[in-house]
Amino acid sequence: PRRRSRSFVQAFLKMHFCVLENITSINITKIDGTNKSISSGGAIGRKNVAFCSTAPGRGGSGMMDFGGAATGGELWSSSDNNGIVVGTGTTAVAPTDYQLVTQITDGTGASQLEHFTCASTNFSTTGATASFDVERLFRNSSGGGITINEVGIYATVAEFSNQVNFTSISHFCIIRDLVSPGFAVANGEYMRIVYTISVTA
Repeated sequence: PRRRSRSFVQAFLKMHFCVLENITSINITKIDGTNKSISSGGAIGRKNVAFCSTAPGRGGSGMMDFGGAATGGELWSSSDNNGIVVGTGTTAVAPTDYQLVTQITDGTGASQLEHFTCASTNFSTTGATASFDVERLFRNSSGGGITINEVGIYATVAEFSNQVNFTSISHFCIIRDLVSPGFAVANGEYMRIVYTISVTA
């Protein structure tokens, strides 16, 4: 069913503040709960940056390793830390949220969902409204039913020096929404989630 998303969270605004302000460093909480200092003069403003939520899929399909420089740790993006993500948490949304409360990870084990590639599509301008979609397909191969209570989007921000070498990749939650009542996904079923991001003059 269609639902209205109301919940861009703090990290989304902080990243855009850096772009527009072009001087100040600001701390942003990553999805692992640690802080990252982002500076417009270094990370986002004068150096290039990847701000991406649309790459990884099942088994690392589309995994972002940024030119092969990454071997693990922060320097990679996977299905669990990038793109549309889902969970079972029911805690109310707060502007300071930096992760889903109880994220459902990618996989075929108990309480897991297979995460396929996340993609942006359908950019359009019609009348006074401009919009695009971010969508992801999930499959329940866990052997049991799973109820979705929260949905969000995780984004990757990558910094690099000399316009060549990536030096840091961080993952932030930019949207978190509650799904109420929860949405049940039976074993063997697919679930498609589409966020339509739009602005109207």
